[in-house]
Formats: sequence, C-alpha cells, structure tokens
Amino acid sequence: MSGAGLADTGGEGERPTMLFTTGLWRCGRPELELLELPATHVRAGLILLDAMAGLLLEGEMPPPGEVFEAGPGLEITLQPWREVAATMDEGTPGSQAFRAAAASGDGEHSPLLGVRAVICHPEPVGAFRKVWTWPRDAVNAIESGSAALYATDHATRASQRRAQRRWETFATAFASLRRAETDAAKALRESGFSVQAPLEGGRDPDRVEQAWFRVRRFEGGKVLAALLEKPRSRDDLVEGSELPLDPVSITDWRVELPDGEIVGPERWQDLLPAVDRVRGLEA
Repeated sequence: MSGAGLADTGGEGERPTMLFTTGLWRCGRPELELLELPATHVRAGLILLDAMAGLLLEGEMPPPGEVFEAGPGLEITLQPWREVAATMDEGTPGSQAFRAAAASGDGEHSPLLGVRAVICHPEPVGAFRKVWTWPRDAVNAIESGSAALYATDHATRASQRRAQRRWETFATAFASLRRAETDAAKALRESGFSVQAPLEGGRDPDRVEQAWFRVRRFEGGKVLAALLEKPRSRDDLVEGSELPLDPVSITDWRVELPDGEIVGPERWQDLLPAVDRVRGLEA
C-alpha cells in the first residue's frame, strides 16, 4: 500500500498545498497528487487520495482525462502533472519550478518528475484560459459527510475486522444507557451511536454501497438501525428507513459524544469511560 506526503508554502488558511502518494509506482501505477488544495481541506484531501490509491491498486487505471467515479456521484479526472503544473505559479508546491528545485541532485530521475497523475475536477475551469483545478465538489462532499467513497475489498475487510474486534465494547456502551436518567445520556442513546454496513441489492452488483445507520435498539440478535441519509444504490430506501442488521456484517461504528468528540474502534478503550461520564458516574 502507498503512503502519503504533503508539501505546503507555510502560513495558515487558504495556502495552497500539495498532497501525494509514495509507493504506487512499485505496483505499476503512477503516483497520485492533489495540487493547489487549500490547507483547510487537507484532511478531506487525504481521505480522497487514500481512497483513490486503493481503487487504482485493485482496479483498472482510467485513461488520462476520462471522468472517473471515486464514489456514487463523486466525479474526478486524472491529468498528467505537466498539464496541471503548466498553469501554476512558480512558487506553489507542485509547480514546474518547485519540482525542479526539489530535484536538485537527482536530475531527471527525481520522482517528482516521473509519471504522476493529478486528481482534478472533472472539467477544466475558466472562461478564456482553461485550467485544471482541485476536485472541489468531491472534497466538499467528503467534508460535509454526504459523500460515500467506493472502498476496495481490502479496505472494507480491514475496517470490518477492526469494528468486529471491538463490537462488544460498542454494544456494552449502548446497553449501559438503557436506564439513563440524565438528558445528556438519553440524547446520546437516541442519536449518538452509528454503524456502517453494506447495502445489498443495489443497482451495481460489483459495487456495494457502505451506508451509515443510526442505532435504534438491539433486538433478537439484530441491530435495528435507521439510515442516516438516502442511499444512492437503493431507490426503495430513504433517509430514516429502518433495517435489521446482522452484527457480523457491521464494517465500522462510531459514537458521537455530547461535546462533539467522535470515538470509533481505534479508540475503543476511551468509549466506556466517556459514556460513564455522560451518565454522571465517576470515570
């Protein structure tokens, strides 16, 4: 699997940054980049970069310029770095001057001058001079929480293993709120526990949508949960549709605490003490 790197110009706010993968070339794929991405969007950019790297490792490499779906309705295109860098200011990370300076001593063998693909908005922008830009719509959708990125089989299995290993902690935390007396504890039980699970029966049998659900209750060995938003792959379901989920199918879970903090499987040891504090018990 690839790693990721970041280069920026320093400062704060909307400074342009460069995100890039390291190691895809060893698997016969070009390294991926995001260029001129405002610093405030770095987290969402890393999520998109990681998802795209996984999709390209397990799937076909789309031709340069062809519109590609990173998730349902999330369209991007891959462009050769030279085409994108040609319109960038010289001092910006990823520009031709930036790469030349970074390549000092490496010459033509510098990785930044090799075969690399930039993740871009599906269409160039500009009334007179067309310019390839960062994938604004996809990044904004990821930040808003409305995006569903396609996941590789490898990534889905890894996420499911993490969720299943700590499932008992999640279930225990939910059950501990059954007789909650404080308003905060009642609100946490009603709206703070979410799970992710695959939605079978979608329009595309090769791409199973991973949907997020709000946990309502545990019943008969199942988790009765309501969809957080209308899925893209099932026309028969809407936001709020309740489905019984088999716990072994859960691929991820999270708990949003009253202060906005989110606890998932990677922080499982923090969950029960946090829930006890909401219940008014000593940590």
